[in-house]
Amino acid sequence: MPSTARLGLAAAELLIHEEGEQRIWLKSSEKKGQPLRDAANLVVRGEGYATHDEAALEGERWRDVISRSFARIHLAADFRDQDPMSSSTTTAEPVFSEHLGRHVMEGVAGVTVFQDQSDLLLVTAGDVLGCVRPSEEKCRSVFLHAVQLHEPLKVAERLAFDLYSGSFFQTSAVHDS
Repeated sequence: MPSTARLGLAAAELLIHEEGEQRIWLKSSEKKGQPLRDAANLVVRGEGYATHDEAALEGERWRDVISRSFARIHLAADFRDQDPMSSSTTTAEPVFSEHLGRHVMEGVAGVTVFQDQSDLLLVTAGDVLGCVRPSEEKCRSVFLHAVQLHEPLKVAERLAFDLYSGSFFQTSAVHDS
């Protein structure tokens, strides 16, 4: 969530659903027992699924429930779907597990399904920042073509460009200032 928004919940966990063996709850991913109102990073946890496929399908369903709920209370969430995928999983997890004496699993973007273990440690990498720079040839070509067209923007096109451009100057859920 962006640094300017938090949930208004004093509890450390919010039980969202409980039916039979299945249980879904929301909690901080930062500190154990941290009140949800103080947490910038949250995790939706679920348990009680019979198969990996069932858990993955339900994970996507509960992600949608959270997205819809956040939208209704005017909060944003970044599920990090646009983050680069890590390549360290196959080599780093066993090394970290041996070094720490407990099972280590890399947390990846989106829904992650795993067998629950009391000593499981989920790790994530920090933010990765990049810069896009079109080639000089591409820049010159685009500007020269735009000059030749010299068509005024329609109102909707100008609004779309302003919104698009403005998004680059706003603090995002991924890169808080």
